[in-house]
Amino acid sequence: STQSTWGVPKSPAMGVLTRQGLENIASHKYVAGKYTPLDNLLNPFWFAAANRLPLWLAPNVVTVIGLLNCVVGYALLWYYAPHFSEPVPSWLMFLLGVFLFNYQTLDAMDGKQARRTDSSSPLGQLFDHGCDALCTVNHHAMGMAILNAGPSVSTMAGLVALQFIFFLAQWQEYHTHVLPTALGPVGVTELQYFLILISFLAGLFGTGIFETPIFQGALQLKYAVLYGWVAFCLLMGLVGAVLVLRTMSFQRARAALVQVLPITVAAVLALSWHPATLASHPRVIILSSALLMFHLTNQMIVFSMSGQEYPIFQWLIAPYAVFVLASHTWFATFGKELPESACLGLLFLVAGVICWWIVTVIQQISDRLGIYCFSLGKKEPIIAKQE
Repeated sequence: STQSTWGVPKSPAMGVLTRQGLENIASHKYVAGKYTPLDNLLNPFWFAAANRLPLWLAPNVVTVIGLLNCVVGYALLWYYAPHFSEPVPSWLMFLLGVFLFNYQTLDAMDGKQARRTDSSSPLGQLFDHGCDALCTVNHHAMGMAILNAGPSVSTMAGLVALQFIFFLAQWQEYHTHVLPTALGPVGVTELQYFLILISFLAGLFGTGIFETPIFQGALQLKYAVLYGWVAFCLLMGLVGAVLVLRTMSFQRARAALVQVLPITVAAVLALSWHPATLASHPRVIILSSALLMFHLTNQMIVFSMSGQEYPIFQWLIAPYAVFVLASHTWFATFGKELPESACLGLLFLVAGVICWWIVTVIQQISDRLGIYCFSLGKKEPIIAKQE
């Protein structure tokens, strides 16, 4: 076939996955973590909703519709609260809660639709988990806008904590072949419904409720929530990592820890922007940082399925580090923040690399499996011959 998954002629562009990696993906079987009590409570609703979907609808289309809820919500928040400190209209707070409910429900339905249509595949797993990783960008933006956290390092810390724990979940799957979605009775569903709840509360009472002083005026409620969130993520990540590492030999544990180095470097760099540049262009910088960490996580998802080595050297971190350093040297030289055009250049670079990477991976997997990304049709699998 001379047509790609996307309906355009194939190019001889370098692939991401090796021949053996593609064979490993073809035989990959997904093992989910345990359901929480809330998952079990909602499962009948999710099954009923999925059974109402037409049988010709591809599961990945269900996933994309859920993703679009997050994209629209994120765009609206960027417009109304570009610095995470502007008052967000009550109607938007309610709408964001509805968008997140839609996304969460559709995210639970896509796998059920795949089983109904007998179209479960490793590509569906990649697409589902990749969209989940991308939607964390919107979840963070929602939380920070609700809290009126402002364009500060605390806001960036909230993002880093969320991205880091999502990465560690995929890292755990890489080594245990089981994706953890909960720690005890608290899991992804509980956290998403908590965010929906506080979004509705902010819609009812205004975001000012989180300005309430606590501890005899020593701290505002919003910072207690934000710092509590960061501590919760660190605790969950630490407990999960220990549970994985304790089953390994010293050599394996050391190699596993080295895989965490790129996301750690990216996290430290994200927290190192000059305050003046971060305060002036928070949305562009935070989105660039989020996409960089999303890219690191997405690679862990894919290489966990393909059995390939996770690349420790991540070249995209290098230009990001250059821009972080430039924010300091520019302020030291000119006494002001880095121009927005420079920050936008970084954003477009990161986004462009990610788009190429994702399209390449999806095309490689769909060609090997003989399926399409957004329809239920089949095509002739392309199996690379050994040279």
